[in-house]
Amino acid sequence: MNHPDHSASDLDPPGRRRVNVHVGRTALPELLGGRYDLAAADVVLPHPVYGPLGWICVVNPGERRTGTVVRLLREAHEAARAREARRRS
Repeated sequence: MNHPDHSASDLDPPGRRRVNVHVGRTALPELLGGRYDLAAADVVLPHPVYGPLGWICVVNPGERRTGTVVRLLREAHEAARAREARRRS
C-alpha cells in the first residue's frame, strides 16, 4: 500500500511490495544507474523519500535481484550489529 507521502513505488496494486535497505551514501552510486523508474519491479532503486540518506529499495524482488537484496540485508544487519557493539563498549 502506498504511503500518503510517497506513492512513487506504486504499491497499491495487490501483490506489490517493496524491500527497503540502508546501504549508506557511499554505496549508492555503485548500486544505482543514472535514470530510473521508481515503480519498476526487480530493480535496485533509491528509496523515494530516504534515498539521499543512503537507503535503497527494490519493488517485488525477483530472480535478477533476490541475491543482491539478501546480500544487502546481511551487510546492513552486520553494520547495525557493529554500531551496537561500538555503543556498548
